[in-house]
Amino acid sequence: MGDIWTWLISFFFLIALVGIIVYQLACLADLELDYINLHDSASRINSVVLPEFIVQGVLCVFYLITGHWFMAILCLPYLYYNFQLYSKRQHLVDVTEIFNLLNWEKKKRLFKLAYIILNLFLTIFCCSIKLYSGLKPQSASSLLANGYQNLNKEFYGRIHKSLESGRSRVKMMPIGTPRVPYRNREEGTWQWVDIWNALYRERVIFIGQNIDEEFSNQILATMLYLDTLDDSRRIYMYLNGPGAYSKFSYL
Repeated sequence: MGDIWTWLISFFFLIALVGIIVYQLACLADLELDYINLHDSASRINSVVLPEFIVQGVLCVFYLITGHWFMAILCLPYLYYNFQLYSKRQHLVDVTEIFNLLNWEKKKRLFKLAYIILNLFLTIFCCSIKLYSGLKPQSASSLLANGYQNLNKEFYGRIHKSLESGRSRVKMMPIGTPRVPYRNREEGTWQWVDIWNALYRERVIFIGQNIDEEFSNQILATMLYLDTLDDSRRIYMYLNGPGAYSKFSYL
């Protein structure tokens, strides 16, 4: 889960950089079309140059702190270029030369924009991989190998055998999270919630039809994971209607 937050935070950093670069390009485009004068264009661009450098530098340090070495190395050329501009006092736009260097200033920022968008796509891809890995159920052998508490093959087999009673397909949400009917204890009414929410709240689920093996594995993996967080509660499973149910205690 920590990696997902890392990618999300870096995503917002990159979006901020994209916004700053696009703003600078818009100022240059307005100058080229004679919508604003030289002084206004230069002052607007210069006002966001240092924030751009700071955001990019913080992002690079953030990658280093979180141990994402590849992304940190990928950010280094951009950071080095900004440092060279700042050390030579060439980071600000000169109002007397901006019109003559208009094409160069645009190309420089377009290159930066393409570079940031590349980083953005890599961030989205890595975040998607982490989300997919988090939803993918673990096998019993991997769970047991990790030394999780209150787990043994007999416990796994009892739950899996009950859940594997049918082969009917349960519909999934577009994002891939299964939804099950959940009974609100206070109101006594049923509502559809995602399985992770239901198991986290009560560890009580109601399934009105037989389910397939893949879905049963997802339920089991969630139960076993929650068991590592809090083993003080029991698991209640209602299968094929609220009248018949199976109750499993942690072993």
